[in-house]
Amino acid sequence: MLASSVTPTSSGPRHPTGDLPVSRAFLGLALVAMAAGVGGSGSSTSPSGGSATVNTANSTSLGTILVSGSGRTLYDLVSPAGKPGPCSAACEALWPPLTVASGSTPTAGAGVTRTLAVTTGTRQVTYDGLPLCRYSGGTASGQVKGDGIQSFGGVWHALAPSGHAATSSGGTTTTRAGGGY
Repeated sequence: MLASSVTPTSSGPRHPTGDLPVSRAFLGLALVAMAAGVGGSGSSTSPSGGSATVNTANSTSLGTILVSGSGRTLYDLVSPAGKPGPCSAACEALWPPLTVASGSTPTAGAGVTRTLAVTTGTRQVTYDGLPLCRYSGGTASGQVKGDGIQSFGGVWHALAPSGHAATSSGGTTTTRAGGGY
């Protein structure tokens, strides 16, 4: 999968199933990521002290997408069954949830048209009910390396402001088989 660039349109900052077989290589990658401090609850909270901003950005390959305050692409898991289960530690290592500290609320940047909320307990930010995650393999602002990856019971997609998966044609899918985890 080719990386493409993303240009933020404003400034500012999910959770799948484990029903697919997990290979030893995948588990090894997840353990390395966890040891390196990638993912997990602590690292997914905004570094600005617990608040998160969701913005939009223009991707050269996907059109307008949602990004975190630091410009990292935000993803959702689209499950064919529509009823994904809880995300495991291995899942969170590869797909760190966007979270906010207790007492904080997420902020919508320009172009964010749907409702932002926070889940009880994990404090994960949701977009129109869809849990938001980043991809640990996309380490810099503007990368969409996680789009189209099949793992944890579904396919991960960068989200468009409509709340649907962004597509390579710059549009959005018209139906969702189910999102979240």
